[in-house]
Amino acid sequence: MSRAARRGPPRIPGVAAALAALALACAAPRAEQAEPGRATREGLAALEQNDVARAEARLGPASRVRDPWARFGASLLARRALDGEAEAQRLLATVEAGPDEPIALVALRRLSELAERGPALAAQVDAGVLRLGAGGRLHGLAAYRARVARVTAAEVLGDHDAAAQARRENGAVSAWSIAGPFAAHHALDFGAPIPPDRGELPASVPGRAGGPAVPTRALPAPDGTVALDGEPAAGDLFALATDVDLARGGRYLVTLGTQLSARLVVDGALVHERRAFAAWLPGLVHLPVELARGRHRVVLEVTRGAPSTGIHLAFARADGAASDARFAAPPPGPPPAPPVARPRAEPALTPRALALALEPDVGAATARLLAARDALVNDREAAKVLLAEALALRPEAAALRAARADATADDPTLDEQVARARAEADLREALRLDPGDAEARAELAALLRGAERHDDAEAVLAGLAPEPAARPAGIAARARAAQARGLLERAEGLAAEALRSAGSCDAADLAYELAVRRGAAAREDEAMAVLSRCRGGRERLAAHLRRRGDPVAERAALDPVVRARPWAVEPGLTRADALVAAGETRRATAALEAIAAIWPRDARVQRRLADARELSGDAPGARAARERALALDPADLQLRRALALEDGTEVLADVAADPRAAIRAYEAAGRRNGASTVMVLDAAYVDVHPGGAATERTQQIVHVLDQQGVEQFGEVTVPAGADVLALRTVKPDGTTLEPERAGSAKGSVSLAGLAPGDYVELDYVRAVQSPPGLEGYAADPFYFQVPGSRLFRSLYVVRAPAGLGLEADAHGMPAPAPVRDGGREVLRAERRDVPAIVPEPDAPGGAEYLPFLSVGTGGGRAALQRAVADALPERTRATAELRAFAREIAAGGGGPAQLARAAYARVAQAVLGSGGGMGEDASVALSRGRGSRLAVLKAVLAELGIESRVALVRPYSADPAPYRFPALGLYAAPLLRVRAGGATFWLDPTARHAPFGAFPAVLAGCEALVLPEAGEAPEVDRTPESPLVEEGRETTARLVLAADGSAEASGTDRYLGYGGAELKAALERLDASQRRQAVEGMLGRVLRGVTVTDVAFAGEDDPAAPLEIRWKARVPELARAVEGGLVLDQPLFPARLGARLVRVASRQTPLLLATPERQVQRIEVVPPRGLGVTADAPRTASSPSGSFTRTERVDGGTLVRDERLELRRGRIAPEHHAELAAFAAAVDQAQERPLLLAR
Repeated sequence: MSRAARRGPPRIPGVAAALAALALACAAPRAEQAEPGRATREGLAALEQNDVARAEARLGPASRVRDPWARFGASLLARRALDGEAEAQRLLATVEAGPDEPIALVALRRLSELAERGPALAAQVDAGVLRLGAGGRLHGLAAYRARVARVTAAEVLGDHDAAAQARRENGAVSAWSIAGPFAAHHALDFGAPIPPDRGELPASVPGRAGGPAVPTRALPAPDGTVALDGEPAAGDLFALATDVDLARGGRYLVTLGTQLSARLVVDGALVHERRAFAAWLPGLVHLPVELARGRHRVVLEVTRGAPSTGIHLAFARADGAASDARFAAPPPGPPPAPPVARPRAEPALTPRALALALEPDVGAATARLLAARDALVNDREAAKVLLAEALALRPEAAALRAARADATADDPTLDEQVARARAEADLREALRLDPGDAEARAELAALLRGAERHDDAEAVLAGLAPEPAARPAGIAARARAAQARGLLERAEGLAAEALRSAGSCDAADLAYELAVRRGAAAREDEAMAVLSRCRGGRERLAAHLRRRGDPVAERAALDPVVRARPWAVEPGLTRADALVAAGETRRATAALEAIAAIWPRDARVQRRLADARELSGDAPGARAARERALALDPADLQLRRALALEDGTEVLADVAADPRAAIRAYEAAGRRNGASTVMVLDAAYVDVHPGGAATERTQQIVHVLDQQGVEQFGEVTVPAGADVLALRTVKPDGTTLEPERAGSAKGSVSLAGLAPGDYVELDYVRAVQSPPGLEGYAADPFYFQVPGSRLFRSLYVVRAPAGLGLEADAHGMPAPAPVRDGGREVLRAERRDVPAIVPEPDAPGGAEYLPFLSVGTGGGRAALQRAVADALPERTRATAELRAFAREIAAGGGGPAQLARAAYARVAQAVLGSGGGMGEDASVALSRGRGSRLAVLKAVLAELGIESRVALVRPYSADPAPYRFPALGLYAAPLLRVRAGGATFWLDPTARHAPFGAFPAVLAGCEALVLPEAGEAPEVDRTPESPLVEEGRETTARLVLAADGSAEASGTDRYLGYGGAELKAALERLDASQRRQAVEGMLGRVLRGVTVTDVAFAGEDDPAAPLEIRWKARVPELARAVEGGLVLDQPLFPARLGARLVRVASRQTPLLLATPERQVQRIEVVPPRGLGVTADAPRTASSPSGSFTRTERVDGGTLVRDERLELRRGRIAPEHHAELAAFAAAVDQAQERPLLLAR
């Protein structure tokens, strides 16, 4: 009876069971196997319990029988001892003993990893796996993984042809057609309908932002892999199509390996979808698919996002036989057959399913450990979950601690320092539990070395036992530690020893680095002999030969790489350079033209092609290639200037002004008065190009009239990346002085000999490229009036190709209309003799009242929303840590609104610091406990199933005018719009202690750009007219006077809403002494000479509570004696509106009151014995800008004064300034009235 019959099938639920059965190769009858024997079980249990001696005693003899588990257990012991050769032998023996067992899959994966170590191990793995696969003994996923191990070994050994052959046997796609880009955004446009959804390929795709059309072209992939190497950042959503001919048909494991977002469409039916921007997903999936014999149209639609990664698609036979699939790149046109309906495929053998399949043999903890190790490279998140479960079962298992350290050390979902600290803690705990674990010891040393803790790393390696220390991995670890400590001779000796023992790739890399540093050519060659047979070895060999000046050998080294991966741009360019260096320019030209045919949008290739053609004597061809490169990369300023120079001119020279003529015209006008400087010429000329780029030229001539002007323009700042055409001092007699140097570390240039009466001439050009996704170009605003300088002549010229849609957005001036000039549209605006504007206090931003033009093409508000929104999904991707955090919140129960409040509170507790913006991943911020609370809250709400959207708010203080080309800075404040339980909440997690629903008053009632998610349209909303919790200040003070005029004072200040939260955040940074000083400073502005005797704070840790400051103080001279009584001359807690708001007698620009104010205060004055006080009559003041009320009463001899002041936000027009001044004066007069205490 078979083992499966005795114990029943593995406990894998539902669909997963069928998928696992397919992956575990049930295509052939399983060999009769004995379940793990008693000795094997005891040995594996001993490993789990850190009893290595018992494990060795039990597993050693057991591994000599045909027991795959015993052999695998022996491989774990070899791994622990850094014995790669023995580990590989035992892993091969594991597969041999149980080719159809789940553990064989784990063994084969590990063999691929070992093959990366060095040529000797790669050769051992290749030979062993080849022997195992003979005769069709491996089936399903085991057969696939065996070939992957051979691929890895072949690539390490530099045998790209053998790697390609193994991939072909796995059914890797080797011929594609590629079309696109079809869209602008990687997340928002993912899944957008395109013709390839139906299997149809267009002949070309329109260019982005007016750029040239992109043809559909062949994308050869002889070795079964491909990457979008030659696609620039602009544009996304590509369709890769292949026609698959199946000779036999049947069941296939369709394998997709990529980190990109992808949709796999087979015969017009969606088979699998991978949204990489939405979650951390497996990088490799195996999809069971039934396919009939014959031709099938397969389309893989991908969007890129941030990572640059490869694509691998294979049609492996489920029976393990070599694939019968053959591939052809389809031409543009319809699919070969009508669409076929088929269900989506569920991935076979997930890490969870593998763990369940292993569990009956070795128990839950070890099964999860092995499945997690197996998944670590391709599905780290699943591995982390399995390890957490295993550690809950066996918290004292050293192997689990070490495995979790592997998962954590370079985990991109964690803060780097947090990841390193967690990994170190786990490795140290693993070594405490199992001091002899050499692998954990070497990994801890590498971790410490990476943190530049070299002495600690050396101390850890000192604990290596002699045998592992003498093995290649141990020697390489000690060599790296020696190098880090500056012991180069010792490091070189150890690296050489490792090379002699087994040819370790790590040791070869170090040996080569040290030899290059020392200039030891023979040592370089010795190390390179090994390095050339490591991963990427041929590229390293080519670089080595280039240094040696041998281009022929360099080209020969790269030939197999380019033959296997003709799509790989960098090796292809490097090989072409070698051909040029060898004098074979025509062959170089042909090679570059082949790359250009694959990647017609890659400007790098066109630039190299131009150089090669020029060296071949093909000047017209070189010029054409450079023009093509410039069309592909219109922001290449150096190339644009070089082509202009070739034509005998400079960029934009045909519209630029003559600086000498400008000075003559100015001097002829004869006006000098009005400012310290006169801008004789302020001109900008812009050529807008298809593709969202522009070339800008700026000319400025400034007449400096006094010393203040010299100080203002004596140092000139030039924008980064600009090329200066002229920068000089021009004397009145026409002589010029050049600056001593053309720049400095701070990007500015000091002008020599500048004096009153001189001119400053500045002329520079720069290239500007719009960010990807904006689908247009918008120039910086050009102002026709500025503070501080009279403008004698302002000139603005913008040109664009006809049909690009050039538009002008005018503010404070008429908009000029574009004029057709040949094949271009030209927009021109000019003003003369414009006086300087005098800045006024508390005025809005200059954009509200200065005349300016904003010119651009395409784009607009919706484009801005989509471009910003497209960058956000990766920031909130769910991780194991975020899911666990959300589960804790959900455990508290409640409906959606209650959960939203609970999430807001928990995020505020867990994440410290300033928490606005979306500049980092939510999981990273959560792991650090500091950073973007906005990102964390959004991610957590998504896990709780609560809708939230980031909204960019245009503050009340920003220019309210409509903009055709709004800049992102106009919408400067991100909020989170949350919809839960039928209600909408606007949240600002920036201030950690802000109450739920509180946000700055400057954001109330404002326009908000709601950032869409995939499948949504951009939306414009408005924030509520007031937050859930409004801002305000409530003050109470009690002043008990003595007969000498001194007073004992006490009081309370309560700060409500968002303002209180900001004060709480400020208080967090102060110690007790600094807090007392801050309160004393606040009171000192209203109570002269005050000394604080006691201060306490309440509500600091409760976001729902206002901040309350309770204080006691002594005031030595609050009142002065007068005619037998006392008088309080100084105002008590005045608003001082006049000093704040009426700082000039009249205004030319509006006064901006950006935030409303609400202040309520009660002041009690207790006269000394024998003196009394009389209540004043009520006083009021009001205006459109605010209101003030004050009442007084005497209660038991104590004067009680109640005041309420409200200021409304607004823009006070200059004609209403006097009205505001009158209101401020009335309030100040009421508050400044002396208080008399008489007998």
